[in-house]
Amino acid sequence: MRFPSQCLRIEHLLIRRIESGEYPHNSFLPSENDLAAHFGAARNTVRKAISTLVEKGLILKSQGRMSKVNYPASLVSGSPRYLAWFWYLHPAVMTTNTIYFEMFKLMVEFAREEGLGVQIFDLNSPGKWQDDFLHDKSCVGAFSVGVSERTVSIEAINWLKTLPRLIAVNDTGGNPGCCLVSIDNYTSGRIAAEHLLDTGARNMILLHTHAEKDHPFQLRMQGFRDVVTARCGSSCTVKEFAVRENDWNSTISECETILQNNPDVEALFCLTDQLALNMIDAAARAGKKVPDDLLVMGFDGTYAGQHIATPLTSVSQPLEEVVRTALDLALEMDRGNGIITQRNILFPGKLLPGATTGKRR
Repeated sequence: MRFPSQCLRIEHLLIRRIESGEYPHNSFLPSENDLAAHFGAARNTVRKAISTLVEKGLILKSQGRMSKVNYPASLVSGSPRYLAWFWYLHPAVMTTNTIYFEMFKLMVEFAREEGLGVQIFDLNSPGKWQDDFLHDKSCVGAFSVGVSERTVSIEAINWLKTLPRLIAVNDTGGNPGCCLVSIDNYTSGRIAAEHLLDTGARNMILLHTHAEKDHPFQLRMQGFRDVVTARCGSSCTVKEFAVRENDWNSTISECETILQNNPDVEALFCLTDQLALNMIDAAARAGKKVPDDLLVMGFDGTYAGQHIATPLTSVSQPLEEVVRTALDLALEMDRGNGIITQRNILFPGKLLPGATTGKRR
């Protein structure tokens, strides 16, 4: 995938800010030095971008004077331009999915740099906004997040398929949309297995919740199992267990029971950091020390896992790369006047070494 040059990107950002009113008509742009510092670019690069805007008539510039914005009210769009964020959670409970919420915050931050807003559309909320949205010329790009037959209705999925430039930002299997930008869950599962095998672990457990049966989690487990089979064959044991998502104490009790019934287990790969943190508490209740008696590895790379007394080993999700690439893809299609190229872009996770898989004494 080819990304725009820095000069083109600065030009695009300045246009967005002029159109949004951040740099209003008859105002002056910041100095070239200030813009260069703000964008982290050379002054000459900023100068070239401004020269292009002068050619387009958006900037008026005379010798020795500052750059003046030329964008009168007659040119201002009636509605601010924005990005549509389609998902299955009501805004009041959107923080319950930590990863998706982090992705949303990143999208808002990156969109602001482009002079764009972000609007949430809850696919499970009743309303008649769908027809209006299809004719909304203010929408620059649309993204589906966490959309599957388990989270939304078939009617909602079929409606999403009518959006010509929809981008799925996570791989849920059968994603609606013309393009997919996602973490590579299969490769990331392989990374987890390679790490635990390198520590010498051979008797391992895959741990997930009953809710974690969707496509991404299955890919993580498949990648993990494929590496174990290829490297160890029958000399390694991988058991799979699922715990219920109840209150915290009952989840810890279930994890403790798993450890008590499997006294020979050496390592656990938990499909989320949250579950790994629960397992660390369960290990303490069961009289096992992490990592001396038991290795624990999570998945997500959350801040909480990195700031406990024994920092959690995990596979971090490349959220910034996924969100930034999805946004750039939407902007590319917007600039291309609707030209669409089917693309699947996957980013592998990164090993985040912690103390929970450190060397045994």
